[in-house]
Amino acid sequence: GTDPATSEMANDWRDSIVSFEVEYLFKFGNSEWRPPIITSTDPADGVVNSAYSKTFTADCSFPGTGQFTWSSNGGLPTGLTLSSAGVLTGTPTAGGEFSFGIIVTDFNGQKGIRHYKVTVT
Repeated sequence: GTDPATSEMANDWRDSIVSFEVEYLFKFGNSEWRPPIITSTDPADGVVNSAYSKTFTADCSFPGTGQFTWSSNGGLPTGLTLSSAGVLTGTPTAGGEFSFGIIVTDFNGQKGIRHYKVTVT
Protein backbone atom coordinates (compact mmCIF):
# COMPACT_ATOMS: atom_id res chain seq x y z
CA GLY A 1 0.00 0.00 0.00
CA THR A 2 0.82 3.67 0.06
CA ASP A 3 2.68 5.07 3.06
CA PRO A 4 0.51 7.97 4.34
CA ALA A 5 3.59 9.95 5.48
CA THR A 6 5.25 9.68 2.04
CA SER A 7 2.00 10.53 0.27
CA GLU A 8 1.48 13.60 2.50
CA MET A 9 5.07 14.80 1.88
CA ALA A 10 4.57 14.43 -1.90
CA ASN A 11 1.36 16.47 -1.73
CA ASP A 12 3.04 19.18 0.38
CA TRP A 13 5.95 19.34 -2.08
CA ARG A 14 3.59 19.53 -5.08
CA ASP A 15 1.52 22.27 -3.36
CA SER A 16 4.70 24.25 -2.66
CA ILE A 17 5.79 24.07 -6.30
CA VAL A 18 2.34 25.15 -7.53
CA SER A 19 2.26 27.98 -4.98
CA PHE A 20 5.69 29.19 -6.11
CA GLU A 21 4.74 29.02 -9.80
CA VAL A 22 1.50 30.94 -9.24
CA GLU A 23 3.26 33.61 -7.17
CA TYR A 24 6.08 33.95 -9.72
CA LEU A 25 3.69 34.24 -12.66
CA PHE A 26 1.55 36.74 -10.77
CA LYS A 27 4.54 38.94 -9.94
CA PHE A 28 6.65 38.56 -13.04
CA GLY A 29 5.30 36.33 -15.79
CA ASN A 30 1.82 37.55 -16.62
CA SER A 31 2.43 41.25 -16.97
CA GLU A 32 4.82 43.05 -19.21
CA TRP A 33 7.45 44.79 -17.13
CA ARG A 34 7.57 48.55 -17.37
CA PRO A 35 9.54 51.16 -15.45
CA PRO A 36 7.75 53.25 -12.83
CA ILE A 37 5.47 56.00 -14.09
CA ILE A 38 4.89 59.29 -12.28
CA THR A 39 1.12 59.51 -11.82
CA SER A 40 0.68 62.72 -9.82
CA THR A 41 -0.79 65.89 -11.26
CA ASP A 42 1.45 68.72 -12.40
CA PRO A 43 2.85 70.90 -9.61
CA ALA A 44 1.14 74.26 -9.13
CA ASP A 45 2.89 77.56 -9.77
CA GLY A 46 4.35 79.26 -6.71
CA VAL A 47 4.54 82.66 -5.07
CA VAL A 48 7.74 84.22 -3.72
CA ASN A 49 7.94 83.98 0.09
CA SER A 50 4.87 81.69 0.33
CA ALA A 51 5.19 78.11 1.62
CA TYR A 52 5.03 75.47 -1.10
CA SER A 53 4.42 71.71 -0.99
CA LYS A 54 3.81 69.08 -3.65
CA THR A 55 3.87 65.29 -3.15
CA PHE A 56 4.68 63.19 -6.21
CA THR A 57 3.25 59.70 -6.71
CA ALA A 58 4.15 56.83 -9.01
CA ASP A 59 2.95 53.44 -10.14
CA CYS A 60 4.82 50.28 -11.06
CA SER A 61 3.73 47.19 -13.03
CA PHE A 62 4.61 44.79 -10.19
CA PRO A 63 2.11 44.64 -7.32
CA GLY A 64 3.45 45.39 -3.87
CA THR A 65 6.58 47.14 -5.10
CA GLY A 66 5.65 50.70 -4.31
CA GLN A 67 8.95 51.49 -2.62
CA PHE A 68 10.29 54.38 -4.64
CA THR A 69 13.07 56.91 -4.22
CA TRP A 70 12.89 60.32 -5.80
CA SER A 71 15.40 62.81 -7.18
CA SER A 72 15.44 65.79 -9.53
CA ASN A 73 17.50 67.21 -12.33
CA GLY A 74 17.48 70.67 -13.76
CA GLY A 75 16.66 73.78 -11.82
CA LEU A 76 14.13 73.47 -9.02
CA PRO A 77 12.67 76.81 -7.98
CA THR A 78 15.09 78.62 -5.67
CA GLY A 79 14.22 77.75 -2.06
CA LEU A 80 12.55 74.39 -2.84
CA THR A 81 13.99 70.93 -2.26
CA LEU A 82 12.79 67.44 -3.18
CA SER A 83 12.97 64.75 -0.51
CA SER A 84 13.83 61.12 -1.34
CA ALA A 85 10.16 60.38 -0.49
CA GLY A 86 8.98 62.58 -3.39
CA VAL A 87 7.90 65.71 -1.51
CA LEU A 88 8.81 69.07 -3.03
CA THR A 89 8.75 71.65 -0.23
CA GLY A 90 10.12 74.97 0.88
CA THR A 91 9.53 78.65 0.31
CA PRO A 92 10.38 80.06 -3.12
CA THR A 93 12.78 82.97 -2.73
CA ALA A 94 13.01 84.13 -6.35
CA GLY A 95 10.57 84.60 -9.18
CA GLY A 96 10.95 83.14 -12.63
CA GLU A 97 10.16 80.15 -14.80
CA PHE A 98 11.83 76.92 -13.66
CA SER A 99 12.17 73.76 -15.75
CA PHE A 100 13.21 70.51 -14.07
CA GLY A 101 12.79 66.76 -14.20
CA ILE A 102 11.49 64.56 -11.42
CA ILE A 103 12.99 61.07 -11.40
CA VAL A 104 11.45 58.06 -9.66
CA THR A 105 13.49 54.90 -9.05
CA ASP A 106 11.87 51.56 -8.20
CA PHE A 107 13.07 48.67 -6.05
CA ASN A 108 15.00 47.23 -9.01
CA GLY A 109 16.83 50.44 -9.92
CA GLN A 110 14.63 51.18 -12.93
CA LYS A 111 13.83 54.85 -13.49
CA GLY A 112 10.98 56.93 -14.78
CA ILE A 113 11.20 60.67 -15.41
CA ARG A 114 8.73 63.45 -16.05
CA HIS A 115 9.57 67.06 -16.92
CA TYR A 116 7.80 70.05 -15.42
CA LYS A 117 7.76 73.80 -15.70
CA VAL A 118 6.79 75.92 -12.67
CA THR A 119 6.42 79.68 -12.64
CA VAL A 120 7.07 81.56 -9.43
CA THR A 121 5.69 85.12 -9.23
